[in-house]
Amino acid sequence: MGKLQQIKEENPNLFRSASSGDSNYVPPSNIPLRLESYEGDKYFIGTNLETKEKMKIHLMDIEQKNATKQKRRPELPDFREPSNKNLYAEPGKAIMLFESCYPDRNEPEVYVSRWASRISSDPKETQIVIADASLVYGKKKNNDAEEEYILLRTIHPTKATEVGDIDTLRSVMAKLLTPTAPGSTPFVYIRITDDEGDVEVLSVLSKRVEREDGLGKKAADGEESADEFLESEKSELVKMLIEDPDVKIEVFPARALFPGTATKDKMLDAHPNAKKVLQESFYIKLNNKDTEGSEEGEEMGEQNESNEAQGNYPEIGFLKCCIAVRSHADGTPYFTHVKPLRPFDQAVSVKTIKNPNSGV
Repeated sequence: MGKLQQIKEENPNLFRSASSGDSNYVPPSNIPLRLESYEGDKYFIGTNLETKEKMKIHLMDIEQKNATKQKRRPELPDFREPSNKNLYAEPGKAIMLFESCYPDRNEPEVYVSRWASRISSDPKETQIVIADASLVYGKKKNNDAEEEYILLRTIHPTKATEVGDIDTLRSVMAKLLTPTAPGSTPFVYIRITDDEGDVEVLSVLSKRVEREDGLGKKAADGEESADEFLESEKSELVKMLIEDPDVKIEVFPARALFPGTATKDKMLDAHPNAKKVLQESFYIKLNNKDTEGSEEGEEMGEQNESNEAQGNYPEIGFLKCCIAVRSHADGTPYFTHVKPLRPFDQAVSVKTIKNPNSGV
């Protein structure tokens, strides 16, 4: 029996598709699990960080007889062994991410996963955040050289606020643009919706000011950033419409994060196919010459090299993601891991993302 046929018989869910007509099909998802215990050499038991459900997960059976140590998939005993410093997942402390999960056809209450990894060994050092996020690969000028970078943006609809006058807008923006830690980069999206359903989105970045130690720049305080926006030409549309009863104006808090050096190198050096799949999972439209890059992307100097050559600029949307965040010694946050929880979902634009606080 060939390997494909063997895997197909043991894991039929992998070979189903949403177009197959199978109403029971569940697209694979990625599950962040707060590990609570191991059961034998097979089961990981814990709580799903997104849904708060208790879960039991095991890794799918695969043949690893001839796999090298570097390419061998870690198994449960590897995570349970304290001497494996890079893998050890201590119950009660560790957060694990299980990729390509689906219900086990033989044990419906159990999930099967293709791959497991430990993304946090200690919650005091690595914070796990579940948030709507977008991921951008881009290039920027650094002196005379072109430098690749990766930018992660998060948006937080549950903290969005509808505003109806300038004073309230300034107050809300000042609060949301206040840095929560040294080196943090807060910004906001302002969404304007008229009575016909037409939508415009503005992004407002924190004002940048010199650091006290002279080593670069940092985000200004929230009031200074809000005032800079309100005194700029960019605010004119908001000022014209903010008291119009037929127009709704909402302010969404957001944050920009960059990867740590090791994470950046790993992501940029990933296999081209893996990198392409990750990038494109955040695209809303592809190969559409009428689709322009988002405004905040232009402000941050973002480009998408593969599409730029074709004259195409895909809109980058948001997906619910699991993000591992750490901080440098000076308090500047950075991410060490990011993964969409449901990579087959359609990425959502700021124009259409739901605001649970809105009356409409």
